[in-house]
Amino acid sequence: MPRTTRRPGPVHGGFTLVELMIVVAIIGLLASIAIPQFQLMSHRARRAERDMMLTSLARTLNAHWIEHGRFPGGGTLILAANPPQPPDGSRQTFDPTVPGWNTFGWNPDGQLYFRYDVWATFTSNSGTMRLTASSDLDQDGAPSIKTVTYTLQEGTWQRFEEAELGDDF
Repeated sequence: MPRTTRRPGPVHGGFTLVELMIVVAIIGLLASIAIPQFQLMSHRARRAERDMMLTSLARTLNAHWIEHGRFPGGGTLILAANPPQPPDGSRQTFDPTVPGWNTFGWNPDGQLYFRYDVWATFTSNSGTMRLTASSDLDQDGAPSIKTVTYTLQEGTWQRFEEAELGDDF
């Protein structure tokens, strides 16, 4: 069997400290770019949930109006904030037993980042309805609020204006 001889000198088989530090710096740089973008996309997705729920709620209320020609409660409709817990940016369960909500059959599946309330005044041929969604998505103590106002025109509720207050993502 032939013999192999080893030459004296350093053995290269690993990474140097400088190479490891460069890799850590690159990972840190990528993380500093990616994490804020991920948070921004998360907030945008939650805002999309809010917009979808406000539209769904408006359609449900409009369908009830078209079918019955009125809302329960005389000339004023007030649906208390639901989910009833303060909006802290966490997912919360919608409570269909909160008075008034079960009348319309609007019961979103799953948990919600926003809480919703409804206020409306109306007569048989005119009215104003305001839908509000609020949450503290970034948990800084200042809630993000979106209000959509509808007016009663020709027997249906039409979107009149919307306003957003608070966090801008």
